[in-house]
Amino acid sequence: MKKLLIILSLFAATLSVSYAEDIAKGVLAKAMNSVVSVVATSQESDINEFLKSSNTNGNKGSGVIIDVNGLIITNSHVVADKPLIKVILNDGRILPAKIKYQDADLDLVILEIQGGKAKFQPIKFAATSSTLDLGDKVYAIGNPYGLGLSVTSGIISALSSKNNAFSNMGNLIQTDASLNPGNSGGALLNVRGELIGITVGIYGDESIGIGFAIPIEVVKLFINRSINGEKIKEYGLGFNVVNVSFEMINKLGLSSPTGVIITNVSAGGAGDLAGVKALDVILSLGGKPVDSTSSLAFQVASIDSSEPLDMVVLRKGQVISLKIRPAKIK
Repeated sequence: MKKLLIILSLFAATLSVSYAEDIAKGVLAKAMNSVVSVVATSQESDINEFLKSSNTNGNKGSGVIIDVNGLIITNSHVVADKPLIKVILNDGRILPAKIKYQDADLDLVILEIQGGKAKFQPIKFAATSSTLDLGDKVYAIGNPYGLGLSVTSGIISALSSKNNAFSNMGNLIQTDASLNPGNSGGALLNVRGELIGITVGIYGDESIGIGFAIPIEVVKLFINRSINGEKIKEYGLGFNVVNVSFEMINKLGLSSPTGVIITNVSAGGAGDLAGVKALDVILSLGGKPVDSTSSLAFQVASIDSSEPLDMVVLRKGQVISLKIRPAKIK
């Protein structure tokens, strides 16, 4: 009986993998039509040469169509300091584009395709990245080395990379799907073909199985705020923070490097009025755990009113509950 159960379990696992792969086969072909190659150069004469060579003065990257009218999201660094931008669709069309909204700190930019009245196929967004688990199958679509759109596969390697050197908001999604120069601004998809992140960078100069993507929550926040003419950070808490390091654990009375430390408090600011103090460790805000400065930055950016929020801090080994009223940034 035990042997039969083991065989049935293995059969079920095989079916599960096969089913996921069958789903992916259909959705990836569709998703390819929602991803573009992005070319940014300084002079119009560079474009044709740059499309054929990697040695021209310009940038090559990827982008994702988010609107039927031709809005594309990509990384800010893909088009940085290069005023002439063109996108190459999966069907081979080459169309000019211009920057519509940009946030260099997030390393995100929205481009708008210029000319023509064609409709484009937008990517399907995942509702959240919070349901992702380690080991989940993912697919990356992009334009590595300017060779054209291609798909790589891998798994979710980590979900809370605190060392966010690419975008200053939200914990990055880490994957071992092969990413290379040119994949920046491309799509990271789940097995249903839904966008779970925008690929932003790799560890080092070559693909070694450590790639990162900006999570869909940050992407959607940037898109929604930008299109509505709002700033990403409308409200502030009136203090600065740093991540808790392993060296700080014992001094702060923590069992692990969790939370963030308040380094200084602005006099008369929201934090000061709430009673926070320098060296307080923020454990949660608005009922949500705070595990890094980038996750806190996303929570603060998501605030849409000055209603008081619950905040839990650790002060000299004592857990303290506070109420903080976010202040509108002028």
